Amino acid sequence: MDRTWSLVNATAAYGANFNNKVVMMGTNLWLIGGDLLREVWSSPDGANWTQINAGASFPVRSWFQALALQ
Repeated sequence: MDRTWSLVNATAAYGANFNNKVVMMGTNLWLIGGDLLREVWSSPDGANWTQINAGASFPVRSWFQALALQ
């Protein structure tokens, strides 16, 4: 099965972000952290993002992993 990628948003609201993790949970994508960030963002489509938390309660981290269990 061939898969293709399409750019849907060249200027996402979360801006430049390095070493973040994205997981799919339910019908939304969840972007977590980034290099030394504690942000959490959510998107139903990968184009439109909403900031859920600008300073989540987890410690600042780098090189972490994320897993969504459903």
